[in-house]
Amino acid sequence: MVRSLRPQPRTPLFLAATPSRRLLRIAEALSANPGNTRTLVEWAPPLATTPRTLARRFREEASISFSAYRQQVRPHAALQRLAQSETVANIAHAVGVKLQHEASESLEIL
Repeated sequence: MVRSLRPQPRTPLFLAATPSRRLLRIAEALSANPGNTRTLVEWAPPLATTPRTLARRFREEASISFSAYRQQVRPHAALQRLAQSETVANIAHAVGVKLQHEASESLEIL
């Protein structure tokens, strides 16, 4: 298995600040529950906007797509929990990773 691992390009691990109230509500919800799987289609109605507008706002204000933002939230939350000595199984469940071995591999890469 170790032989099959290849170095991956490093991407910065940060969560972009979002000045928009709508995006802030999404960011706060994802921070509170990194396993949240709501799509922009599901987020739009309660925020009185459209999925397309939310997608544009993420690109403009956070400089990344919603999908990329969500992908940053999960490892960020996982690292925080790992620092608190939580088990990988608990972390995987909390951040929405289906298989524990995927979480283990992801945390090893970080």
